[in-house]
Amino acid sequence: MIRSALMPGQATTAGHLPDHADHRPTRAVLHVLSAAGLTLARLTDQRNDTTITGAFAWPSLRHGNDRAADIWWFVNGEKEEQPDRSAARREATRAARNAALDQAETELAAAGYRVYRTESRRTQTRRVLHLTAMMPTPKEAARLRERRAKLNESAARIREPQISVGQ
Repeated sequence: MIRSALMPGQATTAGHLPDHADHRPTRAVLHVLSAAGLTLARLTDQRNDTTITGAFAWPSLRHGNDRAADIWWFVNGEKEEQPDRSAARREATRAARNAALDQAETELAAAGYRVYRTESRRTQTRRVLHLTAMMPTPKEAARLRERRAKLNESAARIREPQISVGQ
């Protein structure tokens, strides 16, 4: 369970802590995820809040804080499985978390991010723990824009009707 990181009366935030509101990679990742229709976890100032479900991001300390953010998926107020739950409940939670993080990975990769997945080695079935998304460098972003422009040009050419006037 989340032991609330918010102080009583502090404003709730969607997908991040108030302290990370100025962190550009965290904001950018959450923008991509919300534009894709994924739910962002909204923290409250209540302890042990079990209603929190969705994506939550904060600066990554492992891969360089200037361009990376870690993404976790909360289910019922928890970002990880709890061993005291029944096997069936753990499997259902694991499947939901895996599917959500897979979708987040797909959306971020399509937006040009380099995405690294951290999975557990302690389970017999696949268990995604979290994602780390690296913002594209300016050079990578320019290459991605060029590639998208070329795709748009070719798509426009395909859609043009080929009409020939016969005599």
